[in-house]
Amino acid sequence: FPSHDKREFDTPISGPLRISRHLNERQSLGLSVGFTRATMRENYDYDPLTVPIPLAPAQNVTQNINIETIPVMVCYDIYPVDRQFTTYVGAAAGLAFSHVQWYEDLSSSAKLGARRRGERFNEWIYHVTAEVRTGVSLGFDGSTRAPIRSGLRLEISYRYVPIRAPFMQQVAKTFSLRPPSRMEQDYTLDVGGFGIHIGIMFVLRHKDKSGTIP
Repeated sequence: FPSHDKREFDTPISGPLRISRHLNERQSLGLSVGFTRATMRENYDYDPLTVPIPLAPAQNVTQNINIETIPVMVCYDIYPVDRQFTTYVGAAAGLAFSHVQWYEDLSSSAKLGARRRGERFNEWIYHVTAEVRTGVSLGFDGSTRAPIRSGLRLEISYRYVPIRAPFMQQVAKTFSLRPPSRMEQDYTLDVGGFGIHIGIMFVLRHKDKSGTIP
């Protein structure tokens, strides 16, 4: 197995933009579009003496993996309590589009069977996604009959984003010996996870038939 394994993760960047219409005082339906970017760097020494079936000579390996995801979902929220602090729970489902880029850098070696550096994966993948969330919205001070009201929203969510592709296919081609056939098959990764978001909300209130704002 790899020795001197070192992994680094950049702080993930994530943010949603959501537009919803209230069906009534307790429910809303809308559309959510988001963006998430996560980067991982890993460095380790591949030692053939520590693996059951050595496939290459000893080399230092550095991997850079970048995943960008754009989820587009239909969202549904319920507001059980109508106060200045409004609690809500919701769910969403739709499609997500992920761009996965993986580059592998290897130390130079003159030994027989040494692997060469290169790009291992660079593709867009689309897949289904789902999300559950809960949060609290706090309206700023102002008239309750104003046509536009704003507030602060704090939300905790979990998003399931499974992506499936032959991620190891190009890696398998770098070995001079035939690697396990499993490396040429599809792998499934969940690039979702828990999120905490703080944002600004705007509520647009329409006029009724009499021309007044309810």
